[in-house]
Amino acid sequence: MSKLFSKITASFILILMLMLAIAVSLSNFMLETTFKSYVEDLQDKKMAFIVKSLSLNYDTRLLKWDRGILDLIGKDALENNLLIRIKDDRGIYVWDALNNNATCGDAIKKTLENIYSRSSVLTGKYVEKSFPINVMDMYVGSVEIGYYVSKSYSDDDKGLINRLNLMYFLISAFSLIIATIAGMFISREISMPISKVTEAVSKISKSEFKDKLDFKSNIFEIESLLQSINNLVMALDNDKHLRKRLATDVAHELRTPVSVLQSHLEAMIEGVWKPSKERLESCYDEVIRLGKLVENLKRLADLDNGNFTVLFKEFSIHDLIKTIYLNFEADFKKKNIDFSYDVSYGIEIISDKDKLGQILVNLISNAYKYTNAGGRVEIKGFKQEDAVIIIVKDTGVGISEKDLPFIFERFYRTDASRTKTTGGSGIGLSVVSSLIKVLNGNIEVSSQIGKGSEFKITLPV
Repeated sequence: MSKLFSKITASFILILMLMLAIAVSLSNFMLETTFKSYVEDLQDKKMAFIVKSLSLNYDTRLLKWDRGILDLIGKDALENNLLIRIKDDRGIYVWDALNNNATCGDAIKKTLENIYSRSSVLTGKYVEKSFPINVMDMYVGSVEIGYYVSKSYSDDDKGLINRLNLMYFLISAFSLIIATIAGMFISREISMPISKVTEAVSKISKSEFKDKLDFKSNIFEIESLLQSINNLVMALDNDKHLRKRLATDVAHELRTPVSVLQSHLEAMIEGVWKPSKERLESCYDEVIRLGKLVENLKRLADLDNGNFTVLFKEFSIHDLIKTIYLNFEADFKKKNIDFSYDVSYGIEIISDKDKLGQILVNLISNAYKYTNAGGRVEIKGFKQEDAVIIIVKDTGVGISEKDLPFIFERFYRTDASRTKTTGGSGIGLSVVSSLIKVLNGNIEVSSQIGKGSEFKITLPV
């Protein structure tokens, strides 16, 4: 299989050779056409000059031409490979190059030799044209001008064409050398980055995500490809770490309630503890926690597999947020957190009310968990052009800049040392992100450590 470098170079040279061949062929065709037109035009000018000379040298007093002048005009025509015969106004030949051997024999012979010498093979035919001669609008006679029309080029013409062809050849050869060098350079510019990409993809297939492509290209598409590969390597490397963390987090989330249940039940079975209400409630809380974890995992799996129903209908954003606010109001008061909402009346949206409610409940629950007593949580809702904006803002602990890109990943937790009283399973925001996509919306987050977080939801009306 040929390498890309060889194929691009060969293609470049082949295209150039084809273009040169077309250019040379067109040049020869245009040269031949132009040269033929030039020769015909020159011939016409020579014949017009003869007619004009005869008209100017006609003796209007004697009503005839001077014999000496006719000889000069005739011989000059012969030197231009033209044979002339002149008639007076009565149609009588007064000068005939073909029958004037005494005066023009040697000149005619020389002319014929010149004609033959200028064409290696005379394949044309003899052509004779007649022109009237007028002097002061008076017809005084006519002149018949004959010449040979050759279908082949003369040696001089062939020499000129050969020199032009040699020039074309030298230009083509020089262009071919330049094209080869340019083709190799361009091929290298294209093939080398692709080779690097191939190596990178090969490493990716072996789960090696550490090395990035530090190669730069002046070609926009190639540079975009290199950047995309680097982004892919980063994403796959992050996924690799997330998968490892996922296994650890899932094991931790499952082990904690199971261990608590196991230790409590063993103590009660062995008689160490009495099955009191408090201990049974503790076991029940762990079962509830385990059930929520399983339910969230099932919800994520359903969203991934498309096993859900979306019911789009029109409802009021104000009424939905007010209901959720009332459900959380008591908890926020108990924790001494200022909880408020500000939603414009009359905002109607066509969406899935239940799923939007799940999104808001998850975000408000997170705000409640990570906002300390004396803090503030507020919900805003308003319409902006063709979209509805919902903002959940808190003054909680905040999220670090390095964690922000990953907070919607499954089981990702910004603080690995969180206890069960301050942190969840790391699934809630993953559910939020998936549900937002189902509703054709978008979610953005901004946060600062120690100042709080703001989640902005944008949904189409």
